[in-house]
Amino acid sequence: MRLAPAALLGVVALCGSRAVQALSVEDAAGVEKPRRRDVVDAIETEEEEAKRLGVWAHRAKKPDCDEDCRVDALVHQRADGLVHQRSANKRHIAVTQVNRGRLGNHLFQWAALLSIAKEGGFEVVVREMKYKPKDTAQMRGLASLVWEAQDYAKLEHRPNLCHVWDQTPITVDTGLPSIGVWTGWGQEKGTAHIPTGIDPVPGQNWAKLWADAMVNTTLPDGTLCETWELDGFFQDQWFFMDHMDVVREAFWHQPAAEQAAEILKWLMFNEKGDSVGIHIRLGDYKYTNRNMPITYYKDALDKVKARSSNDTLTCVIFSDDVAEAMQVTAVLEMCDRRVPVPPDLGEANSFYMLGLMPNIIIADSSFSFWSARLSPNKPFVVAPGISKDRAEAQSAYEYLLHTPGWEIVSTTTDMADEFKPKPAVMLAMEQRVYPDAAAAAAARNPHMESEWAY
Repeated sequence: MRLAPAALLGVVALCGSRAVQALSVEDAAGVEKPRRRDVVDAIETEEEEAKRLGVWAHRAKKPDCDEDCRVDALVHQRADGLVHQRSANKRHIAVTQVNRGRLGNHLFQWAALLSIAKEGGFEVVVREMKYKPKDTAQMRGLASLVWEAQDYAKLEHRPNLCHVWDQTPITVDTGLPSIGVWTGWGQEKGTAHIPTGIDPVPGQNWAKLWADAMVNTTLPDGTLCETWELDGFFQDQWFFMDHMDVVREAFWHQPAAEQAAEILKWLMFNEKGDSVGIHIRLGDYKYTNRNMPITYYKDALDKVKARSSNDTLTCVIFSDDVAEAMQVTAVLEMCDRRVPVPPDLGEANSFYMLGLMPNIIIADSSFSFWSARLSPNKPFVVAPGISKDRAEAQSAYEYLLHTPGWEIVSTTTDMADEFKPKPAVMLAMEQRVYPDAAAAAAARNPHMESEWAY
C-alpha cells in the first residue's frame, strides 16, 4: 500500500512535529550543529532536486525473479489424496519448521527452510503463529506457503514424522509422535536418533548437506519420512548463502520498500551530501553484556567517510529507543547532522528504510542484519567483528562476518556500568520468572517489544 498524498503530508508534519522534536538533540534544543567553514550550500535546480529525491524510489526495486527463485514453486498441496500417491517418491517431501525468537531470528530460520527445500526438491509448509503475512511485510512473500493451524494439524496424520536440528554434526530423529512441539534447543525428539556422518564446516553449502542428510540417511526398518521438521535458530549464513535470490524474493517486499522510499524522500528532503543509516540497539542489550561501544560506531563512520566524496554526512538513527539513541550518538562528530527515525512510522517502514540507505552501520542485531542483507542495491555495509575467548560464545556472532563485500570493524561488547542491575534482578530477567504479576509488570520494558531491540 502506497502512502496517499494526504499521508505523505502527514509524514512531513510528523518529521517536524513534537515526535521528532523530542527525539532530535540538535533540533529540540533549537541549536543547529555549526557548519564547517569549508562547506558552502550550492543552489540546487529543480532537475537536480528531482534526481536527488528520486533515488530513493529507484533503490526500492528488487531484481527480476526468474523461474529458479520463485517462492510459490515450493508450495505443498493440502489435498489428502496426494499422501498415498507421493509416498513412493522420497523427493516429494513436506518440510516444516519450529520457529524461535523474534522476527530477525525467524528470517534466518525461514531462509534456511527455503534453501534446504530448494536443494532437496522438497515442498514447504510455514506455520502461521506469532507472525502472519497480513501483518508482517517481510513475510508476505511466504504467503503461498503458510498454513493455518487447522491445516497444519493434518500433517501429523502422515506416517513417519522426522526431525533434524541445526546442530553439527547432523543427526536425524525419527518416530516423532507429533510435530510443532517446542523443546529445549538440541533435545532429542522421537524414538530413534541416527548420526548421518555429515559434519558441515564453514564455507560449504549447508542447505545441500542438510537436504542430503534428510534424503540419503538410512532410517530404521526402511522408514520413509514424508514430513520433516526443522528446529533451531539456523543463524548462520552458510545455510542460505547459495540461495540469496529466492531469500530476497521472499523477504524484500517491494510495495513496502516503495512506501519506505516515499517516507525517506520527505524525511531527507533537505539533506544533501552523503547519508548513512545507523542502528543503535539498546533494549535488552543494556542488561545482557552485549552492549556495543560507541568506539565501534566512530570507527565504522571513519570507514564510511573514507569512501565518500561528499563534504557532508547525514546520519539517520534507527533504534528501539530513539530518544536515548540520539543522546548516545551526540558524540559522533563525523555526523554533520543526525536525523532520528520516529517510531511512529512503524517497524516495517523503518526496516526497509534502513535497507534503502546507501551506507549502513548495523549492530549485533538479526533485525538490522536482514535489513542490510536483503537490500537489492549493494549498499556499503559496516558490521561488527566481535571476538570472544570461548567458541560457544563466539558462535553467536559468526553470522555477522560472512557477507561478501561487507566491511568488518573489530570491536567488543560490554555492559554499561550504569545499567548493571542487581544479581537477583538479572536472574529474574534471564529466566523471565517473577514473584507476582506486579513484579512482572514493573520489569516490562516497552522498548524491548520493538524488533529493533533484537
